[in-house]
Amino acid sequence: MTTQSIKSMLPSKLPLGTTIKMADQIGDGTFVPQGSIISRASYPAMSTQFPSPKLSGYNGQVWTVRAIPVSGVTWNSVCYGNSTFVAVSNIGAKAVVTSTDGITWIQRTMPVSAVWQTITYGNGVFVAADNTSIAATSTDGITWTQRTMPATGSGWHVTTGSGIFVAVCQGATNAATSTDGITWTLRTLPLSSNWMNITFGNGIFVAVSQTAGTICASSTDGITWVQPALPVSSNWNYVTYGNGTFVALSGTAGSSICATSTDGIIWTQRVMSSAVSWRAIVYGNGIFMATGTTGGGTSAVATSPDGINWTTPAIPSGGLSPIIYGNGQFIVFDNSSSVLTSSIDPNNMYLGSANPGYYLKVK
Repeated sequence: MTTQSIKSMLPSKLPLGTTIKMADQIGDGTFVPQGSIISRASYPAMSTQFPSPKLSGYNGQVWTVRAIPVSGVTWNSVCYGNSTFVAVSNIGAKAVVTSTDGITWIQRTMPVSAVWQTITYGNGVFVAADNTSIAATSTDGITWTQRTMPATGSGWHVTTGSGIFVAVCQGATNAATSTDGITWTLRTLPLSSNWMNITFGNGIFVAVSQTAGTICASSTDGITWVQPALPVSSNWNYVTYGNGTFVALSGTAGSSICATSTDGIIWTQRVMSSAVSWRAIVYGNGIFMATGTTGGGTSAVATSPDGINWTTPAIPSGGLSPIIYGNGQFIVFDNSSSVLTSSIDPNNMYLGSANPGYYLKVK
């Protein structure tokens, strides 16, 4: 079939968003190369049919590397609140940075040297905790006050929801609740495990464990917990909530396992788009984004609109771990002296990842 015959047939036969492989690009704008960025104003029908800022996947071309004033640390957690990004790391009192735009970062000082494991924001307060019983609070991410968790463990992980802070502790049955991040009450989880992460959504707190198995826990108030089961045995190390769905990730090296649930109780096994060591996941701007590394240390990212169907775009860095969405952009720390920022212009459409020789129908 000639290019001319394709040109005359396909516009009337194929729906918008269809991908085809062609030897030559059709020059009338009906088809554009996959991976292109197109203006919504120029393609109104396409824009109406695909109102999300992206058509499929996430375009790696929009990532930008930014410098941060700290090096030689492992960034463990990042959050966004009060129009500020705050990240904490594993080394010392000065292993915290803040930014209002994700571009310019400033080093801050914690009240005590510690291995800071986690940070969250809620009720007008940032709350950070370490791998023993040390915590700290701040209203702006700049000035911090030391606090104390109600028990010592191998690492606390904190989230917020329904007006309360809830924390779970690695290597124990310990959980804790607080209304202000200052005064904590000790609670009890269903079993002692390596509780690695906790999230909140749909009125439910969900925690997952890195101990090999199907271990997770859920609670509506952080006080009374039940122990549902994840769908397959693995080292579950991260969980998040978005678009009415909980998504849990396996941190097992070379794993392609994830799981989804609408209620934090009944889980369904899903398959990631690539098999790596997944380290973190966040939801923002209509997509889930997970980060991790391959066995050789190469960075990996996967995106999904629903936690079920995943794609693997490119990202220009390595050693990726904590990720957050805020102020219209994703921010990923690469465990060195830089972060990566990526934002979507709502006036444009991002047509997936570049794939030479493939074109999409856009009008």
